[in-house]
Amino acid sequence: MMSRHEELVRLKSHGDLIAYATLQPGLSHFDTSYGRWSYRRVWGVDVTLGGPLCTPSDNADMLRAFLAHSRRPLLCYVRRDLLNDLKGSGLHATGMGVDRHVDIERLLHAPSPEIASARKKARKAGLSLQPLNLRDVGQALRAELDAVQAEYLTRAQCSVEMSFINRPMDYADDGMRRFFTLQTREGLLGFGALNPVFEGGAITHYLLDVLRFRKTRLWGVWLACVTLLAEQLRKEGLGLTLGFAPLHHIETLPHCSRGATMQMQGMARWLGSAQYVQRLRELKALVPGTEEPRFLASHTRVALVNLLTLMEASGVGARRFFGPDLLRTVARSLRAQRLRILGKGGPDEA
Repeated sequence: MMSRHEELVRLKSHGDLIAYATLQPGLSHFDTSYGRWSYRRVWGVDVTLGGPLCTPSDNADMLRAFLAHSRRPLLCYVRRDLLNDLKGSGLHATGMGVDRHVDIERLLHAPSPEIASARKKARKAGLSLQPLNLRDVGQALRAELDAVQAEYLTRAQCSVEMSFINRPMDYADDGMRRFFTLQTREGLLGFGALNPVFEGGAITHYLLDVLRFRKTRLWGVWLACVTLLAEQLRKEGLGLTLGFAPLHHIETLPHCSRGATMQMQGMARWLGSAQYVQRLRELKALVPGTEEPRFLASHTRVALVNLLTLMEASGVGARRFFGPDLLRTVARSLRAQRLRILGKGGPDEA
């Protein structure tokens, strides 16, 4: 039987790709008779995940009720429409990055040279995506999947599995999330998970939320996998989204706080060249599509505090998230800023 939360995700998420992630274990929930808002408390701050699950006309009432409940709110990963209800709330709003939605027709019919090359190499290697039914995952296959996961995280820039904004890999079959394996002629290469995106009770898109694979000489596995998924979902009449690119294209709107936005744009310049953030942005930019801005609204306008709180809510510290090049990234940005101040023509990082 479907839970109330699952029903709200299906009927009241209105195409928000993060709504399904609110079903993950470990979150708290603020409930009213007309909706639910999911959050995680970190350092006394209530960090929400996306907007409330309710009818859009109830957004303002949900916001007022939640702000009465929470002394130190951080509304995270919200969409543009919720900003209209923030007037008079005392919260400081700013952009925080963008979601990347795939233009499947352009991807399949006019791929970039990088994507075309990745697809060609994948065909040569016999790369394919195979549906994974969790009921068929026995002990041996589970051990192999766990080994892929462990190896992937060991060499990854962010070496722990993020939660909150991402839903961690699990083996619970709720009938909504889809799983697949990556196979080559040599056997299992990796696995992935797709989160459903609902509009009016029906699935319209899937979010590529998890993709893990072994170390391989095959170039462009991520790009090839995106192409294969696009081909499959196109046959089903469904869309594909690649999710969040943090600190990218920080959008300024009339409802945003000027001070908070300037600080977040500064953080984007300081930390946007960190290897994890830069690689994520560059990969997704190779896939044709559109960008949807995401915002946060906080009790404080201090961007660093908000970013660190979000990282803690996601189960990773800033050093893990940005990797061992964090200090080098900050130092590089400081040097560039000093050169600009001295008029010596430092690199433009805007």
